[in-house]
Amino acid sequence: MLVGMPLMACISTGELFAICGSCLATGRTVSVTMNSQLLSRIVDQNQHHAFLLGSVPFKSSERAVDFMFEHPWLIPSWPELIRDTEKDSMIARAEKALEPSWSGYVESEAEGFYAFHERLQEVSPIPPLVKCQLPGPLTLALYSKSMEGELTERLDLTMHAVLRQIEWQHRLLSRNGVGLLFVLDEPGFIDWPHLSSESKSILNEIYSYLFVRVSELRSHFGVHSCQGFSFDFLDFPLEFLSFDCLSHSFEEIFSEDTLPKWQAAANRGLVLGFGVFPSCCDSELEEACNAGREYLAKLEKYFTEGNCSLSWLWSATCGHAFASEDWLNVLYNENHRVL
Repeated sequence: MLVGMPLMACISTGELFAICGSCLATGRTVSVTMNSQLLSRIVDQNQHHAFLLGSVPFKSSERAVDFMFEHPWLIPSWPELIRDTEKDSMIARAEKALEPSWSGYVESEAEGFYAFHERLQEVSPIPPLVKCQLPGPLTLALYSKSMEGELTERLDLTMHAVLRQIEWQHRLLSRNGVGLLFVLDEPGFIDWPHLSSESKSILNEIYSYLFVRVSELRSHFGVHSCQGFSFDFLDFPLEFLSFDCLSHSFEEIFSEDTLPKWQAAANRGLVLGFGVFPSCCDSELEEACNAGREYLAKLEKYFTEGNCSLSWLWSATCGHAFASEDWLNVLYNENHRVL
């Protein structure tokens, strides 16, 4: 059981509010907008069209890294490999960052990271942007088996575990001169409608604090939700937001009434990742691809008619740990030729 964390974890969520203070009330909006617009330019100028969430159906780290660099229209990311047991999961790895003695991932629990790091030192030219991933503070607080106490207390601990991982990944990968986009994986957002207003407020402030710290590292900050969407997410201080579109009807998210919310997001330069393809598909692959393309066509029509100039990428709804290689080929090769 973890009951506290020394080192940089001396800051509490209460102190966090004081640190961010007026910066979050005024300067944050300007800072988020400037960073988002920069990320948007990087995405557009390098003709990135798609976004891969991290996990791939490979046990070989070399094969997984090859896949990332074989698809230049994807933002390259260090790959999460197939794991044999729950103790090898991304959550279990992140839990170790709650321990005071933690000093970084060991290679056996992050083979994809180390293989990607090694490849970055060999490739030329260096990609202008690389995606890094880790569990978000809400997900770690909800699903970790190492903590007790109220959710607000657990969030106080997981904020620091998240930041420690961000700083460690940055320390290794930024040596290569590459730009980094940190995307927090938040499947815990499935419980968003049931959280107390206090927990929601604390989480928003945690994201604000993490945004400031990531910006200080001259990197970019985003979140992925593979368990649905809330318009509350557009109020987070993010430069990138991706989510599972297929958990909702099109009209629920993209209607005449919701258009002003998307226009506001566009005005501040938020880059979006729309999960319109299933993460796994074992049959009728072309039909699944066609359905995703039709969804994208509706999106384009909606934003064009609404004079909403968004920078966006398409993606699957979640990671591909259990997908077939046939599905990946259709999704990221044949699909790219059509879109």
